[in-house]
Amino acid sequence: WTWGGDPARHLDPWRDTGVAVRGPVVADVEAAFAEAWLTAGEPLPSESPATADASMTIDTTAPTLTLTSPSSGATLEGTAMVTWNASDSLSGIDHYEVSVDGGAFQSTGATPSASFGDLGSGDHTVTVRAYDRAGNVQSASVTFTFVPSAFPWWLIAIIVAVAAGLLLFFLWWKRRKDEEEEGGKVGSGTEEPSAHPQETSGTEPKPEHEAPSEEPSPTEPPISPP
Repeated sequence: WTWGGDPARHLDPWRDTGVAVRGPVVADVEAAFAEAWLTAGEPLPSESPATADASMTIDTTAPTLTLTSPSSGATLEGTAMVTWNASDSLSGIDHYEVSVDGGAFQSTGATPSASFGDLGSGDHTVTVRAYDRAGNVQSASVTFTFVPSAFPWWLIAIIVAVAAGLLLFFLWWKRRKDEEEEGGKVGSGTEEPSAHPQETSGTEPKPEHEAPSEEPSPTEPPISPP
């Protein structure tokens, strides 16, 4: 609401802005309001508090941070996975950042881990930072030895995928070829002669060496008695 002021007493108009005020400044605001109310000519209600109590906690403590893996001096092969635990009892954890060998820090968001697969062979140091919501930061580092994989995992995955694709293509091509050949036989109405023809039932096989048949000798005429 608004108040038009009192020009006769040189009081300027004012209005309610809807702004909320908290903390020790509340007492000063109430005193100014009470003075303005009295100046307006109306007494303050007796139940209105003369002062107000307010308190706040300012977080100036850095969060706790512990690297859980790998252990210092460990040897990792193929992929380096760094994990950690962090906590903050006041404002809470906001985000994490990681750096390799003093390089630029990269955010991992709220994920308490990071993996590295493109490191060179040798010793490496990973530094982790934990930030709370008040802006306080805690850092920790770990040094380990990295051994690259003899055969990169991504190359193995590509080779397996290509081999599987070629096998599936070959099976598809062979099946299609067989279907086309069967379709051609049905359309022409002919079948290929069998490599081993079957003999007709009821016919005896002819012997390889047949003995010549003996011709009957001519019959001699009967001799009549004298």
